Amino acid sequence: MINIPNYNGPKRFIQKRIAAGHQAAVYRLSDDLAVKFMTEGLGPFRRILNDDAVIHELNAGCEVAEELYNRGISVPKPFGVFRVQVRITSLRYMQSIYDPRRFPGMIMEYIDGVFIEKAPKEKRKHLIELAELEVSKAIIAGLRDLNKDYNLNKNVLCVLGKGNEPDKVYLTGLNYLLSDAFRK
Repeated sequence: MINIPNYNGPKRFIQKRIAAGHQAAVYRLSDDLAVKFMTEGLGPFRRILNDDAVIHELNAGCEVAEELYNRGISVPKPFGVFRVQVRITSLRYMQSIYDPRRFPGMIMEYIDGVFIEKAPKEKRKHLIELAELEVSKAIIAGLRDLNKDYNLNKNVLCVLGKGNEPDKVYLTGLNYLLSDAFRK
């Protein structure tokens, strides 16, 4: 097993799931942090994966996110891959318990937003335009053409501006779009 550090921050246990796709689930870790785990299965049968291949994939995804973040492309700021302890619900005891194992997860900035598909209808066209601009910047930075593979409605997280504040978008779910340009 590849050795990665344990996450021992002030809030060490995941709080609640905030997003889930076919291969991953993202959980809120604290007021300003989230953690992404590679998973398989659906709904209550979703299982967090824990092997060297997962660690390699999370590390590669973190490297791409760092590269994009450093180039000024709007992605949640990555902090690295760590082993994180999780809370599980025991069906036997009908209570929440902490699993003593730690699972590999990519820790990143928590963005308090909504996906485009959940945004108010009158804002969606503008949010898609903002997202397309970020996708263009990511393509120039070296990611393969996102237009055919990347679902803007389900992968772009939006923070809606209040008052005179502008709306902001963040690209998420990029690990299946890795380009060889960023791989070492």
